Amino acid sequence: MSAHCYLGPRFQRENRAVYLKGETLPGTTHYGDLGIDLALAIAASPRLVGGVSRLVPENRGRATLYGLTLHNTEISGATLFLPKPQILPLKDLPIIARLPIGADVAQLVDAITLAVRNRGGASLQLLDDGVPPGLDDIRQLGACIASAIAQVQPPADWPLVLLLESNAGKALGNFATDWGRQPCNLVVIDEVRERHAHFINLGKPHQQIVPVAFYGVH
Repeated sequence: MSAHCYLGPRFQRENRAVYLKGETLPGTTHYGDLGIDLALAIAASPRLVGGVSRLVPENRGRATLYGLTLHNTEISGATLFLPKPQILPLKDLPIIARLPIGADVAQLVDAITLAVRNRGGASLQLLDDGVPPGLDDIRQLGACIASAIAQVQPPADWPLVLLLESNAGKALGNFATDWGRQPCNLVVIDEVRERHAHFINLGKPHQQIVPVAFYGVH
C-alpha cells in the first residue's frame, strides 16, 4: 500500500478539523492525495458533521504523537554526562552498535570507527543484562572507551552519545574523557532501558532533564 493511500484518512481528519475551525486549507496535501477534497465534502454534509462540536476526541485524536511520547521516549536526569549542553538538540543519530558493559577496546574501536562515518554524530548502546555494574566495571569501561577514542581520533566537535542502562552516566563520562582532558565531544545518557531501535533524537535540556526519543523500533 502506498504512503499517500495509508495516510489519506489521517489527513482527512486533520483537514476536516482545520476547516471546521475556520482556518484555510492548503491547495493539496504533501502526498498529493484526495484528503483535502474528501475533508471538504465531509464538512459540507450536515449528517456527518452535525454533532462534531460535541464529539471532540480526548487529546484531539493525536494518537501517533501520544503513542511516541508514552512508548518511545525516555528522560535522563541529573546523573547524565553533558559537559556541553549547547550541542543539544541532536537529531537522527544512528545507533551503531549494542555492546555489553564488558566490551573491550577492539569492540569499541570497531564501533566508533563505523560511527564516525556519520558526520552528524552517532550513538552506542551499552547493556548490562540486568546486572548493574560496579565502580570497577565503570572505571574499566571508561578506560576502554578513552583508549578507543584515542585510537580512532574522531573530530573534537563530533558528538558521540553513549546510552547506558544503569545510573552511572556522569562517572562513565568522566572516566572516558579522563576528567575532561580527552579532546572529545562525549555525551552519556544513563537510566535508559534497552531499546531495539535504529535512531535517537536528543532534545534540549530542561532543568537537568534531557528527552531521548527512539525511532525505527522493532
